[in-house]
Amino acid sequence: MFRVRDEGQGFDVDKRLNELYEVSKLPIEEQFDHGRGLLLIDQIMDDIAFSRTGNELLMRKWQSHETDRE
Repeated sequence: MFRVRDEGQGFDVDKRLNELYEVSKLPIEEQFDHGRGLLLIDQIMDDIAFSRTGNELLMRKWQSHETDRE
């Protein structure tokens, strides 16, 4: 489990995540400048949760057991 927090004002989590998944709604100059980290986190981690204010992120990655591997 990893927790990342900053002292900033945060951001509107729902709005930003919707924008990430609907990249076409972002202006072309912003499509590759912002949000790549959040998109990668979502793809790599098993569970993510944001604070209400958007300045804290809790990420979980579950350990796989040797018996799960082939």
